[in-house]
Amino acid sequence: DRMVHIIEHVRMFAREAGKPELSPVQVNSVVTSAVDMLGAQFRSRGLSLDTELAVEVPSVRANPFSLEEVLLNLLTNARDAVEAKDGDPEHPISRVLVRTKSLGSAPNQHAHIEVIDRGPGIPEEIIARVFDPFFTTKDPDKGTGLGLAISKSIVEDFGGKLEIRSVPGEGTTAVITLPTTSEA
Repeated sequence: DRMVHIIEHVRMFAREAGKPELSPVQVNSVVTSAVDMLGAQFRSRGLSLDTELAVEVPSVRANPFSLEEVLLNLLTNARDAVEAKDGDPEHPISRVLVRTKSLGSAPNQHAHIEVIDRGPGIPEEIIARVFDPFFTTKDPDKGTGLGLAISKSIVEDFGGKLEIRSVPGEGTTAVITLPTTSEA
């Protein structure tokens, strides 16, 4: 049943992701869907994937499948980061947190999604390049260097912003800020 659910979800994702139409999207629903998709993978690797979803996050204008693609990419990057640090005996168990909240008030209200990891962080000399196409610090069989570039483009197409904040040795936070449907 789980496999059927995942396959159907991937088929729907593939059909809808290429459509440019934007519609009102519930942020928490998209976050929950992405977390459900990767939750078993995190658990099988001994990692914790947690959520802190604000009760009232206004809708945003987006393509839900494209927004989910962005979240899946950010969660995969966070997973890889915490796995890299998991070998460090001082930081034995790894956790990734996805948090949503609403910022501001109408008419300038924004939905905010954060993907937070406590991996090794990104050095200053690299942080400026993370959105460059084909730039990656991963092994060739682990990544193409396109995920963050594509994710940033998708978020900007929704009128939003994607930022990466990192402190070496402490972790990284990817922040998606999207205008709510009333502002969009």
